Amino acid sequence: MTRVGSAGSDRADHFPRTQRKGPRWGVVLLAAALLLWACERGTDASDARAVAPDNAREAEAPGDEAPRAASSELASQENAALPAGWSLVQAERLSAEQNAQLQRAEEARQDLASTLMGRVMGVVQEKGAPAAVEVCHGEAGVLTAEVGEEHGVRIGRFSEKLRNADNNPPQWAEAMANEAGDRRLSVGPQQELAVLSPIRIAAPCLTCHGDRQSLEPQVARVIAEYYPEDRATGYAEGDLRGWFWVEVPGR
Repeated sequence: MTRVGSAGSDRADHFPRTQRKGPRWGVVLLAAALLLWACERGTDASDARAVAPDNAREAEAPGDEAPRAASSELASQENAALPAGWSLVQAERLSAEQNAQLQRAEEARQDLASTLMGRVMGVVQEKGAPAAVEVCHGEAGVLTAEVGEEHGVRIGRFSEKLRNADNNPPQWAEAMANEAGDRRLSVGPQQELAVLSPIRIAAPCLTCHGDRQSLEPQVARVIAEYYPEDRATGYAEGDLRGWFWVEVPGR
């Protein structure tokens, strides 16, 4: 499946979620719930890692100068890639006000994840998996904008292998993306706090994002119809799918 500024521009009326249950889709619903849990678990696990490369210096021996120099150089390179006025920051060095911003960002991210998943689960239950692709195309951008407005943040999703070409990230988010899939924090020129959190592929994701040749024919047909230039297939469980980005304004 990107109120204050959302990266995605998909637009459609916000249809109410459906909550009917049918034995035929019990397994699918369980898989969708596991997907949400796995995505959240993947993000939480990455939160415990370093959020900036020089975080590793905390655990180094006092006399180990080579790793310190390499870490410092990498941090300088990443900071240089950020837009003017932006800089990486470590979570343990946030001020009280910045910690409050971080909490808002995490609440917004979790709200967006559960909102999108709840909508998909309702559609899968009522109409089947191919219909979920239609919902992603027609409603994901609207739901994302609503979550952003509710929390007073800018929020969205993006990936190097896009399905929706409108999900373009802000410059700071693109600069902070990293192959390791580690969360990153940065502070902007107006004291904005920016948070980039990974999205990893769980087993149920493969229904729409697995090997293209293994997709169900109806799912593949709908993807081709709505996303003729789709690049978001070929993933395996555990792969880095993309990123949630959240920008919380400063005072």
